[in-house]
Amino acid sequence: MSDQAAPVTSSERIASIDVLRGFALCGILTMNILSLGLPGTARLNPNVAGGFTGMNYMAWLVGYFLFDEKMITIFSMLFGAGLVLMTDRTTQHGKSSTNLYFRRVGILLVIGLIHDYLIWDGDILVSYALCGILVYPLRKLSPRTLVVVGMLFTLPSVPLTAAVAGLFRSTGPLTEFRSTASSQPSGLCNSGTARCG
Repeated sequence: MSDQAAPVTSSERIASIDVLRGFALCGILTMNILSLGLPGTARLNPNVAGGFTGMNYMAWLVGYFLFDEKMITIFSMLFGAGLVLMTDRTTQHGKSSTNLYFRRVGILLVIGLIHDYLIWDGDILVSYALCGILVYPLRKLSPRTLVVVGMLFTLPSVPLTAAVAGLFRSTGPLTEFRSTASSQPSGLCNSGTARCG
């Protein structure tokens, strides 16, 4: 057995986690295809691009209810599971997981920053890396404690989100968005097509 850290072998992999990870990635891909191919506001208001009838309606409905934010939640849980599995495996081999883990998170952060600033501003790797730094000390807490900690971090965002939404409801960008969306034609006008609206 080598002293160097190495990826797990095929026999050590957990197939169900790999399958779930692949499923989540495919779901995230479907939402990314929409966000790359349509205006940003079309995610919440499909009338901005293509209308809200027929296949456009079905595609939006399926994406919104089956994939939007669901797949990234599964992927995030798998990120946490990967942290626990990796640190447990390293500890079983009598080594400290801290240096290995933070080296991997640092590499993830660098890749994420390059991707975010040079390729696509929809990158999620930076968020994973930063969260990975924060959750490492929590990995040994009991599930009950983790639920409480999660609630303490999540619950304050509910009134904050409601307050911000209320602030923008009567004035500001949301009102402008509504007026723009209501004045949009049912489809986008493409300079390369003969038909518009």
